[in-house]
Amino acid sequence: MNQPKKSASGGITKFRTNYSANNIEQVQVIRETAACVYVKSEGWQKGGKSERREAKHGEFAQYHDTWQAAHEYLVQKAEAKVASARLQLERLSGALGNIKGMKPKKGDQ
Repeated sequence: MNQPKKSASGGITKFRTNYSANNIEQVQVIRETAACVYVKSEGWQKGGKSERREAKHGEFAQYHDTWQAAHEYLVQKAEAKVASARLQLERLSGALGNIKGMKPKKGDQ
């Protein structure tokens, strides 16, 4: 498995994907644990530098060791959305066929 790259500034290079955006952002991580990364959060505390902890695989963002891993994640996410849309289209097409095939019952005219 590829080890995360260390940048010249001593941080760790990660690649972040977001839940709603289909893009890959290179970010510098201060440190990491098995479940979290710590990123710089300047200006969060008045006049000082701070850091923010984020889950590596959270609800809104995913952190990947390589650009290729981030890209594969986005591909899999898009493929799942396409498969879901196809299933929904099948169900809705069936419902449309049922509606078009409806006939009035005796006395409903």
